[in-house]
Amino acid sequence: MIPRGISQKDLEQLVSLAGEQLGYVMDELYILREILKESIGKGELNIESIRQAYDKIVRLRDKAVGVKRAIYEFLARTPIDVRFKEDWIRITSRIIQVADYIEGISYRLQQIACKGWSIDRGILGYILKIVDKVDDACIALKDAIRLLTRDVRESLRKLDIVREREKEVDILYRDVDMKVLESSGTALIFMLTTITGMLENMADTLEDLSDDLLMLIASYI
Repeated sequence: MIPRGISQKDLEQLVSLAGEQLGYVMDELYILREILKESIGKGELNIESIRQAYDKIVRLRDKAVGVKRAIYEFLARTPIDVRFKEDWIRITSRIIQVADYIEGISYRLQQIACKGWSIDRGILGYILKIVDKVDDACIALKDAIRLLTRDVRESLRKLDIVREREKEVDILYRDVDMKVLESSGTALIFMLTTITGMLENMADTLEDLSDDLLMLIASYI
């Protein structure tokens, strides 16, 4: 599925850049997951640990933005179909959306820790489960992108996994949403509903990204 005007080598470079960008997002998710695990184990949010985690996540997000710029530069100097460029601009932008959500979640966890508010372990457990599902979707997407130039059928199968994980996140989100509303403190409820909403939006964005890849595959096979 190589569109007119782009060589196999150039397409592989583009696929590699997108994979690198998703890799930074997955590193962000790993840091977020470790913070949640630590918080569940200790029964509280550690301010210093979360602050360090947030700083690392910001740096990773900046690296992902740097790769986005590299993709834009690559597309600008490559004389190929405009639709192909638009597809990849949309894909790299959605990856940054996910990175932004992770940064926003870690920032809010940091604010909750600074306020000294406690989060029920059960709620943190639900959040961790959602993060794991989102991470699974990212892994599947990274594989789908990598397989674009090798095995289109397998790439499509990976996209099915993304849609399955999005449905699972929807179920978890509904469950945790009710538990959050039952917790005490209006301000904490607001912060937690924002966090869980961002997690659901992350899953939705990844599903949108998989749809973009599906359309790209349909256009060039």
